[in-house]
This record gives sequence, C-alpha cells and structure tokens, in this order.
Amino acid sequence: MTVTPAAAAPGDTVTVTSDGWSVCEDTPNDPSGEAPWTEVRIEWAQGDTSRELRTADITDTAISAEVTVPDDATAGPARIRVLHRDLAIDGDLTVTG
Repeated sequence: MTVTPAAAAPGDTVTVTSDGWSVCEDTPNDPSGEAPWTEVRIEWAQGDTSRELRTADITDTAISAEVTVPDDATAGPARIRVLHRDLAIDGDLTVTG
C-alpha cells in the first residue's frame, strides 16, 4: 500500500493505492464460494484515535482513492488503514504542521 504524498498537512488530500484485494485470482470460481470483493474501508489512525474516512471500490483487485487528512490531525506520525473484513493494511503518513 502506498500513501502519496508521504507527508501532508491537516486538510490536504492524499492518494491511497493498493493491489491484491481479491478472494483469489480466479474469483468467482473460488472454491470457498465467497463472492468477489467489491469495496474496502479506509480509516485514519493517529495515536489512540481512529475513524473511517470513506469506502473505496475495488477494480481489478486494486484500489486508488483520495482521502483528506482530518483537520484535527496533529503533527507527527499517522497511518492510513485499508480494511476488508479481517484483513488490514497500513500505510504511513507524516502530518506536517
């Protein structure tokens, strides 16, 4: 997963990209019978605080979505988290003053 740019101020927009979001490569012929994945949740996490920012569509097992750094973000390290059921992947972001 990539967050671009890697540093942003509160109110700035960053782009989140990630691939491999699929039950398996031959879905819907997956032997588990699970339906193809269609979307993921994108969350903001900094310190003990986390909240959902948006959902994003999965297209050809990949996502690309813009999210806004929350206005109440504080300078320092933060994470953008992409989730689907029990799977979560974090991308690092540095909040600038």
